[in-house]
Order: sequence, then C-alpha cells, then structure tokens
Amino acid sequence: MSETISLTTKIERDDLILILADRTGLSTKTVSILYDELGSVLKEQIESANELHNVSVVPYDWISINSCYQSKKTKTNNFTGELITVPNKIKPKAVFTRSFLDSLIK
Repeated sequence: MSETISLTTKIERDDLILILADRTGLSTKTVSILYDELGSVLKEQIESANELHNVSVVPYDWISINSCYQSKKTKTNNFTGELITVPNKIKPKAVFTRSFLDSLIK
C-alpha cells in the first residue's frame, strides 16, 4: 500500500510583509505598519458585534468575516450532568465566495 505524504507551507506575518514590500516597492517598515493597522481595524470591527447587531467585514470582494454575538447561557455538561454557565462570546467565521473557491483549482 502506498502512503501519501502531505506537506504544509506556513506563510507567516514576516513572510507576507516581505512579499508585499517586494511587489509594491514600499519599505518593509511601511508595509509592516499598514499590515498591523489592517489587523487592528479588522479585529476592532469583528469584536464590535453585540447583542443588538452582528457584524460582517468584507476586506476583499472574495472573503467576508462574519461576527456573531452569543449571549451567556446555561447548559448541561454532557459528562457530569452539572449545569454550567457559558459566558458571552463573539464567534467570527470567515466565508469565501464560491467564485474564489472555484478559481483555486483549474
């Protein structure tokens, strides 16, 4: 029986900054500042969801990040049967457009 080996390439923040700086001709310092600010703005918008409204951030036309607020609730622990309180939380979820997903494999 043959084994399939799957490798994963991890592209991190610094790698992306170098790629962007190379493509744009901007300094890595400038790109780094813009990159970090974009991350801050996205995070602020995503965490702004509350009990009155959810948030959808569309940084590019091929992806949206939907942020849903979930109120505190009481539920039963499946293992112990005891009641536990689940605190308020925000559940973000990234959604890619169908056309983007279809374009990945041709």
